[in-house]
Amino acid sequence: MSAVSIAHSLTREIKKLLEYITREQREEHINKLLELLDQRQIWIERIPSTVTATEQVLGREIVQMNKEINHKLNIILRDIKTDIQKEKQKSVHAKKYLNPYQSISNLDGRFLDQKK
Repeated sequence: MSAVSIAHSLTREIKKLLEYITREQREEHINKLLELLDQRQIWIERIPSTVTATEQVLGREIVQMNKEINHKLNIILRDIKTDIQKEKQKSVHAKKYLNPYQSISNLDGRFLDQKK
């Protein structure tokens, strides 16, 4: 098998993996995805500068699949960012619920004759 065909099969596997990622299994899939991306990068670097016509076709398919992979990865990244923001908001709301008067200043509503 040539480096192009191995890179093509790894790219196809990455694309299939991205189709079935759920929020519950996202972390496991991301770890597997990182391993596949590392392997694919190694094989892409091994591709010689001169390739046959069939390897050129495979290369074009890799480029097309890579566009789809990038789009799906951007969607996953956006989902992760929104999940992080939701968790931060939950933390802030929980703190406000536990101590609702924390944000109110001690000097609020009092008249003071002296400067502090």
